Amino acid sequence: MERIGLMLGYFDPIHLGHLAMVRDAQKVYRLDTVYLYPLPESSEYTPVLSLKKRRKLIGKCVSDSIKLLSSTIPLVTEDSLIEILSLVQERHGDAAVFPIMGMDRLSRITNFAGIYLLPAVKALIVYSRVGYSSEKVVQLAQGRGAHSIFLRKLSTIPSSEQVREQISLFNDVPEWVPSRVMHAIARKGYYLPNYKAMLKPVLSQSRLKHTISVRKTAVDLAYRHDAPMLKTSVAAMLHDCAKCMTHSAMQKIARDKFLTEDGEVLSSPALLHGVVGAYIAKSSYGIRDKDILNAITYHTVGRPNMTDVELCVLLADSIEPLRPKYPGLEEIRILAKCDLKSAALASLRTTKSYILSIGGKYSMKAQDAIDDLLKKLTRIHQEV
Repeated sequence: MERIGLMLGYFDPIHLGHLAMVRDAQKVYRLDTVYLYPLPESSEYTPVLSLKKRRKLIGKCVSDSIKLLSSTIPLVTEDSLIEILSLVQERHGDAAVFPIMGMDRLSRITNFAGIYLLPAVKALIVYSRVGYSSEKVVQLAQGRGAHSIFLRKLSTIPSSEQVREQISLFNDVPEWVPSRVMHAIARKGYYLPNYKAMLKPVLSQSRLKHTISVRKTAVDLAYRHDAPMLKTSVAAMLHDCAKCMTHSAMQKIARDKFLTEDGEVLSSPALLHGVVGAYIAKSSYGIRDKDILNAITYHTVGRPNMTDVELCVLLADSIEPLRPKYPGLEEIRILAKCDLKSAALASLRTTKSYILSIGGKYSMKAQDAIDDLLKKLTRIHQEV
């Protein structure tokens, strides 16, 4: 007889705690498949993300034995829960069905009679949660008609609220969230401030499109090279926040706020918008993280000892899909998939060649970044 699990929750977002419960239930109760069913908005909770977006994140975690249940049944009442269980029973014939839930959800069910009347339902698999007395909640459920409750306890399981709090601090929390899920969150900016809306009044339409493209590219690089994805996402979204300001307006801010006295930087909008952008990111967007601020400051010319976040943003700015083609672009894109430092070096060298070819003056700050990357790569090759 096939054994099926059904786990209901808001999954806002799905995290490793959810998956730990699923895998424990699979192992202990020999479940062949567990279906995940995200709940829509209800009177008890309004999810941060839409149902569609949460389903997409769950889709990052599906496998042969963990699946997303496709259904148009809006689960808002206990009767709807019975409908979902009936659907699983109908799809799997004589399978044994085991609803999986946390102690918090068990405590909200007021009448278990309909659930246990379904022939397929064999038992509830319930996981204890911090803040709930397992004994009292189980007694309450039994008083409402529940029986055959399998009570399980795992090591500390984070809540989705705790995960969202860490995301707001730009922490990828790899111990809580699968990297493929965090990649999707960072790429779309889920659970982060709506920087797109904030930037819309101050950036041109084309600059905003470039910014969004840079975020996607930078986060893809961070995911591939195991760099902080949320920090990269935020830095990429804000890297050009000063780009559409006039040169004189940027100079005034730089002088009034004592951001730089460097004549080379003050005379060049291309160099100055990174410095002023970091100031605006801090003063207007509340960014305090040094990695993010440095990535904004140095995204055009780089600097010695760049972090992976800085490398991802610098590279993404020069290779994002909307960037007009230039000599060596495809080679840099290919190199970026393998080696951040080598790709950054190639990008900076390509920019240098172009500027010198048109008779321009190349920044010594960018040259310092080139020299530093070359030194580091030479050392790595010697060690190998």
